[in-house]
Amino acid sequence: MQSFELQIGGMHCHGCALRLEQVLKRVSGVSAVKVSYQDGQARLIIDPDATSPEKLVALVTDAGFTATTTSEGRRHDEHRT
Repeated sequence: MQSFELQIGGMHCHGCALRLEQVLKRVSGVSAVKVSYQDGQARLIIDPDATSPEKLVALVTDAGFTATTTSEGRRHDEHRT
């Protein structure tokens, strides 16, 4: 699993964030998503074999928002010391 963040533009209210969260949750390979209107970000955990940050950026754009990746993806199962 891989976690990453998207910077989202064009959200005007909490409803926009909820709508976008629902869109992203339906994508095969997305195991978790949290969209924050206040932060203008989406935090996701994905299966990189099933989808990619680039595909999700395109999906967000198709939904009427802008999106850019804000951090390098990292493996969700990494052990921290």
